[in-house]
This record gives sequence, C-alpha cells and structure tokens, in this order.
Amino acid sequence: MADYGVKALASYTGVNPHTIRIWERRYGAISPKRAANGRRVYSQDDADRLCLLGELTTRGHAISAVAKLPMAELERLIAGARGRQTSESEAGDQNLTEAKSKVSSMLLSRMVAALENFQLRDLSAQLASARLHGSVTDFVYQVVLPLIGLIGQLVNDEKLSIAHEHALSAILKTHIYQAIYHMGATRPRQGEERSASAPSVIIATQEGDHHEFGILLASLLAESRGLTTHFFGCNMPARSLAGAANALRSPVVLLGRSIRMPVATATGKIITQRDYLKELDESLIASTEIWLGGVLEANALKFRARHRVIHVASLPMLDDKFRALLGD
Repeated sequence: MADYGVKALASYTGVNPHTIRIWERRYGAISPKRAANGRRVYSQDDADRLCLLGELTTRGHAISAVAKLPMAELERLIAGARGRQTSESEAGDQNLTEAKSKVSSMLLSRMVAALENFQLRDLSAQLASARLHGSVTDFVYQVVLPLIGLIGQLVNDEKLSIAHEHALSAILKTHIYQAIYHMGATRPRQGEERSASAPSVIIATQEGDHHEFGILLASLLAESRGLTTHFFGCNMPARSLAGAANALRSPVVLLGRSIRMPVATATGKIITQRDYLKELDESLIASTEIWLGGVLEANALKFRARHRVIHVASLPMLDDKFRALLGD
C-alpha cells in the first residue's frame, strides 16, 4: 500500500489540503498515522475513502452526514447517485426527477431486452433516440453508465454472456463517437465566432492501456461544455502525446486509467504509471497541466513534477473541472 503526505493526497483525490485537514480533524473522516518525524502519513485506504467523500460532497451530501460512514455505504451512495444524475437545471425539480427516473428505468429495461435477444439494431435505435432527445448529461448518467453497470452485473451473474457485453460496448462507442464529432462539426470555427484562445483538452490513455471507454465519456462531456477536445485514443507513448500537446498549445492533458497496476507496451516493456508521468512531465511545455482520470497506481505521483498534476477521481468531478477551465 502507498503512503501519502497531504500534498500528494490532495493531488490523488482532488480535495485541497485545507479541506482534507478540516474533514480529518473536525469530522474524523480519515485517520492518518504519524511518521517518525511527526508528519501525518495517509494510507491508500484513506485516499480511496477521500475520493468517495469528495464525490459525494460535490453531489450535495453534507460531509458531517457521510464522514464516518463505512466504505460499503459510501460506495452504495455513490452508485445510487451516479444512476440518478440529472442536469443542474433539473436538480431542484423533484417531480421531474422522479418522472425521468421512471422513464429511464423503462428505457433501460427495453434496452436490456433487446440486447438479451441480440436485437442489436433495435438497441442502437433506442440509444440513438435517447442521445438525440435528451441532454448529454442525461445520456451519460441516466442511460450509458446505468446500462453498463446493469449489463456487467448480469454477465457476472451468468445471465448474459461476454458476447452481450462486447456488443453493447461496440454500439455505445459508435454513438459516443457520433455525438462528439457532431458537436465538433456544428460548433463555430476558430476565427469566426469562437476565439482562437478558447481552451482545449488533449485526451488519451497512456501507452499500454487499451481501454478507451472512460476517455470517450470524458471527451463527450468536455465537448458538451464547449471545450475543444483533441482525442488521441488509447495506448499513447508519452513523448508522442507531449509533442501533440505542445504543438496544439493545449492547457490540459487528460489521461484516463482503467487499471491500478503497471502495463506492458507493444514491445513487452513493463511501464509504471509513475515512469510514464515522469516522461510526459519532462516533455511538456511549462504551461500545461496533467489531469489523471480513473484509478492511480501506488506511488504514481511520488516524483518532483515540473507541471501541476492532479487526480480527478470521478466523471462529475471532471465535469466540474471542465466548467472551471471555461471560467463558468
């Protein structure tokens, strides 16, 4: 297990050091140990717990109400909240929220039935309708994420097969790609109504990580907020990614990560997340931030970085970062 100082913990979780200390001392949210020199040392369990607490507070939970809940209860609250996510404009309308929840449940049931019978064109048509007739946030949080979770559970329970899961993944990727490029194509070009200095985000996974679903959703949310995304997909070598980021002058490189262990490159070389980040950090121009989405390996942030490196533990937290980048 990794040990973190408060600054490293803040980078890992996205919760600032001042807030960490308040949550620790006032609410007993985490319980660090003391190193020989008297400094607080936080465990991986503390870090994982803080990630969950950070997301719950962004969703409106009071820290006083959730600080001492067991991890299983925090995870249950997170899972429920992600399935019920709605756009901000609808958050205060309880009747509309309940109505949309019922519609979402019915829609998911129809989608599962279509997938179960391998009626893939029918499933694709239902996804297209959901994408075109609702907001991006509704599509992501009320359709895509709950559907993935539900199908994953059915596969684990051996009620559906891996073939069902792969078919769903392929269809979802097609619709997300279509949505991303449609938004990019219909947005005013730079130099017309949109300033050439508008922020953009480089999005990829590190070399050896071949899972792109998370970064696709991140790109979709970023485009929906009005950011320009430069999507380089999965398995990007650090120097190549840095070269693209430097050429495009993007203020942010967003790296998705799906597994908490070193990965193998095409040549068979084993590369840790820390080694990759060090190479990326050394190759980027000075003004670029590195955002890390998904999970982190132990010790991933234990190096002296030239750039600001932060961990964004969830899609809602990432969405908040996108809005902050735009100055919203």
